Amino acid sequence: MCEEVCVVHKTKVEQNAPGQEAKVITERSGCVDFVATLEGAPDLQLTVHGKEVRMCFSSCTKEMRSLRDVPAKWRELVQAEGAGTDNEDDHLVFQEEALRVGQLVTLVGDLHRDASGQLLLWPAPASRLDGAVVSPLLDGVHVLVSDDPDFGAKTDDLVEADRYQGV
Repeated sequence: MCEEVCVVHKTKVEQNAPGQEAKVITERSGCVDFVATLEGAPDLQLTVHGKEVRMCFSSCTKEMRSLRDVPAKWRELVQAEGAGTDNEDDHLVFQEEALRVGQLVTLVGDLHRDASGQLLLWPAPASRLDGAVVSPLLDGVHVLVSDDPDFGAKTDDLVEADRYQGV
């Protein structure tokens, strides 16, 4: 939908009829392995496997429009699946999450170096404290990626920051 160069993307289209549960019309996703550079240390490069990424984005694109009013590419996305709507005036919700090339993000994972010296970011193992899961996001399967500047901050730090800003 965004037509920008992405390394990871998820797109979903739902039909929202009044008084009914949303019906997923189509879902698409894609990814490639990519290299991330560190802000302030551009010579350090981390290889990330796109299939291991879980996006925790605050800036997900979400638009509700009728099929009649969307750009041709969006209409093609819906019609390509053979799951179009009966009426071009039906309201559809188009949602997209995309990790764009050059985007400033926070990555959370375990840093490893392979035999050739290349740095890799792997999924962080599930965190446990006294047998309880500390964060359900750290599932041992995904590298977390977020565009939220406060992502990963300790709760106490956020409370203190809010207090400092007069919130």
